[in-house]
Amino acid sequence: YGSPHAVNGHAPMHFEAIWGGLGPTTIAMLARKKPGKLHEICKNFEKVSLTVEKYHLEAGLKIIATGGDLGQKDRTLISPKVYDEFFLPALKSRCDLAHKYGAVVWMHSCGFMEELLDSFLKAGLDALQSLEVPAGNDLARIRAKVRDKMCLIGGIDSSRVMSFGTPEDCINHTKEQIKKATTLDG
Repeated sequence: YGSPHAVNGHAPMHFEAIWGGLGPTTIAMLARKKPGKLHEICKNFEKVSLTVEKYHLEAGLKIIATGGDLGQKDRTLISPKVYDEFFLPALKSRCDLAHKYGAVVWMHSCGFMEELLDSFLKAGLDALQSLEVPAGNDLARIRAKVRDKMCLIGGIDSSRVMSFGTPEDCINHTKEQIKKATTLDG
């Protein structure tokens, strides 16, 4: 509202909070043996996230940030099937709420994300960041998958090239990543 800067609301990160709080072993056990309990936990956390997000939206914020480091090097922390069953509903509800207010939702997630792109698209996620290159994310494959349905933020190798490369390495890497992120079908 008249500011040259975008103000960003941040609702709790449902995946990372539950994953970090319960741990991967407990999540796996609940998903297999007590799915109803894991659904209940996820639904309760979804209510918290939606409440916080609604306050931001009612205050007039048009950008909602979320996150949850869902990946590691070369693979996700959780299978797309388990993510879709237990965690996707909350992300979809949050995106739906933001869109109702004319706002957008962007997500930060370190690690390999490509296996979850379909889930993010189903949820209506507007933007994805960090697209960590050393984790195995490839901007050309990602762009081909999401096309113009999602804004991609990042995709620069900040932990290797940008930190230890020469200025020429950095320039060449950046140009290569821009080409991957903007070229479709060829």
